[in-house]
Amino acid sequence: FFFLMIRRPPRSTQSRSSAASDVYKRQFVPGGESVSESAATKSWLSEVVPELTNDSGNDICFKTEGALCVILLSQDKPEKEHLDTLKQLHESFQRKIDRGFKYNFMWLDATAESKFAQIFEVEKYPQVLILNPGKRKRFLIHEGDITSEALADTFEKIAGGDARFTNIKGNSLPELSIRKN
Repeated sequence: FFFLMIRRPPRSTQSRSSAASDVYKRQFVPGGESVSESAATKSWLSEVVPELTNDSGNDICFKTEGALCVILLSQDKPEKEHLDTLKQLHESFQRKIDRGFKYNFMWLDATAESKFAQIFEVEKYPQVLILNPGKRKRFLIHEGDITSEALADTFEKIAGGDARFTNIKGNSLPELSIRKN
């Protein structure tokens, strides 16, 4: 359902005809979200490699149909070099959806989100993993350096059916912590 939001024109409108024809501007907000929850306030939607948090999780990973989540796990904010690698991959894979796969790129602070990071049993950081958040939740830990070439090889294995994903125990992911900015 939709809510109708009505905005009045500025009082400085001089002409009666323009004021009469433009008495109300209508803006529909899907789902009845308040303006404070609209896409304009979700900064992660405009970032190429956003942080995976409680607020952004559903928009960039967990509720995205048919997409694999490429998550850079790091302790604290990742190095610029690694973020640039993911941005470069985003640019090259955005233009071609390789054999039906779509990749969403993001990063996660494993220190702040320790419960979430622990389910992947990562031994060293930084590390990249590919998460399939679908009905059967599965993940694959990237083996190799965090370079465009090495990650592209991993994506090729996934596309070719040669990648071995691990099922997530209990088929559920822990909640991400709620943090105040």
